[in-house]
Amino acid sequence: MNLFFNELSLNPIAENKRVAIDRMELFSKAVSAARNKGFRNIKSDYFTNQIELSQDYTLYNWLNDSDVKREQREFLFGVLTHPYINDDDTDIIEEFVETAFTFTSSENNISRTSCIGLASAYLYDSPAISLRSLPVWNDVKLKISVIKNGLLNENLVYNVSSVESFNDEDLIAYIDKISELILDKSTINPRDKSVTLSGDHHGKREIKKLSDKLINSPYVIEIRSTNFGGNRFIRKINGSGIVEITLMDTDSRYALRVQTTGRNLRETKAIAQILENDFS
Repeated sequence: MNLFFNELSLNPIAENKRVAIDRMELFSKAVSAARNKGFRNIKSDYFTNQIELSQDYTLYNWLNDSDVKREQREFLFGVLTHPYINDDDTDIIEEFVETAFTFTSSENNISRTSCIGLASAYLYDSPAISLRSLPVWNDVKLKISVIKNGLLNENLVYNVSSVESFNDEDLIAYIDKISELILDKSTINPRDKSVTLSGDHHGKREIKKLSDKLINSPYVIEIRSTNFGGNRFIRKINGSGIVEITLMDTDSRYALRVQTTGRNLRETKAIAQILENDFS
């Protein structure tokens, strides 16, 4: 599991090196606690020499500062990995590009601001991690605005900033949930599941053949044909449980839109992998 660095928590930078070291002590202890919970890396688009902790003092400087206890620095070596969103996670990239993610906190003088780290945490269904540069970053739950297709929703992102963050009961339950993936199974009898295959083209036989297999999966609720095209068996995944499948052995690349029992992107990706393993 990964944490996602909240780049908004870099500001305001610490007024001096001493304060920066104190902030990083809290951060390092939080990372240590997170590793004990199964989190291995902190995802970020920033390299250590780009993370400014105070004037002329970066995370790179901190990692190599003999004034900082060695045990604190050791927890951070090799933990920061790039980028926020992996290049091969095309569905998440598409979701990120098509959606506007912002964070606002009037109490902390943060106007509506793009929040790449919090957005990535939301998309991957993982917690963010913040420096305690402002009171708001002490909160275990952060509310972000998510705007897609003109519709505004507000969603929560879990956030850690100290060892004490891990004492929050809601965060404990959340980590338990994402640590152990329990997939829902449909209670609908396969004979009663909805299958809609439109058109009268010569590929309908192949589509029906695959549909007859997919419908027996306990993770499939409904199947319908959709527009042609695709370069891989799993063409698209989204957080509402929909998996689009391409019939790769057909000339026209016929496709199916499969409603699964997935309740979020993480579950849907896991189900998609099962379907690919079983039916591709």
